[in-house]
Amino acid sequence: MRGGATATNSMTSLHDRETEDTASQWFDESEGTGIGIGQAVGLGADIDISDRAFDFVRSIDVYDVRATQRESASGDCNRTSSVRHGSYGIDGQYHWRGGSITALPPAFRGLEGYGEHCPSIGLRTVFVDWNDHQGVYGFEQIGY
Repeated sequence: MRGGATATNSMTSLHDRETEDTASQWFDESEGTGIGIGQAVGLGADIDISDRAFDFVRSIDVYDVRATQRESASGDCNRTSSVRHGSYGIDGQYHWRGGSITALPPAFRGLEGYGEHCPSIGLRTVFVDWNDHQGVYGFEQIGY
């Protein structure tokens, strides 16, 4: 996450790094291009987490979502979307892969009306959901 950034404005620094580091990695549903399927991040867990006791780790899903929908002056509806889905494998390895708006969890909010008529939508958000060690569902959604 490049924690050593030394910019005076941390939000500007994060935005600059985000646009320069990930702009070419986003998955574009319309073109089917972007990050590689199953792109691994890091080396995996330091301990063996293959036991069922660690299912809660493997239940963590992260969705990085960008979507816009606007009506043009000519009346056409212009839509763009990109979704990355991250999760942990049996070995604790974290993977990013392409995702789609249709595969977002039911608790996800902000895209109501996307693909219908043409309400104006502009969304950039990270959505994380999980099942804890007792199997209780939880989620958090953060717009940026």
